[in-house]
Amino acid sequence: MIKNKKYLVFLAVICGGLFLKLTWLVVIKNRLILDIDDQITAIIRAQPSTQLHQVMWMISWLSSPMMIFIYSVIVMAILYQLRGLIPVVWVGVIMLSGEFLVTLLKNTIQKPRPIGHGSIGGFSFPSGHTFGVALFGLVVMSIMMLEFKNSRQILINSLLVVWIILIMISRVYLRAHFPTDTIGSVLLAVTWTSIGLMIYPTLKLKWLKKFNIED
Repeated sequence: MIKNKKYLVFLAVICGGLFLKLTWLVVIKNRLILDIDDQITAIIRAQPSTQLHQVMWMISWLSSPMMIFIYSVIVMAILYQLRGLIPVVWVGVIMLSGEFLVTLLKNTIQKPRPIGHGSIGGFSFPSGHTFGVALFGLVVMSIMMLEFKNSRQILINSLLVVWIILIMISRVYLRAHFPTDTIGSVLLAVTWTSIGLMIYPTLKLKWLKKFNIED
């Protein structure tokens, strides 16, 4: 599936189109989007508590851009030992370019954060934490499918999906983001990863030929 270029193009176009549509609705402050944000936030924050707040804060801290950077470096170090430089370069380029992209979008759109967010700075759309976790998770899933293919793949993928869902919930619970901020981030991460996967086979083939490496 992941090696099917037509599927990747379809995925990039659909998710990219949905992200652009959502972005436009956010910019014009569409009433439906505002209502969806209010309703989902009310559900997530239906029973706030000190203990739950601490759990959500910990999830958010473990998913911060700095932590994602650390996780990415660890993954790249393992990849270098097991698969050489090519997948390391791909992971590094995708993660760094993705971080640049989401920062550019946040500062261009400049959507204010929810009321009650405390001392959190920056802008709301799209969610940087959610994008970082989603992009990291999708990149790890992709590398597992492309380079390793083992029986633990389903378990690892499932845990990564749960992590993505948890960070989406935690950012809304902590009033750092609106629900549509996190949804937009996942759509953007899927789009960016799909584009990266279209490039990966070409990058790998060129490097293998250039340095006379056998796959």
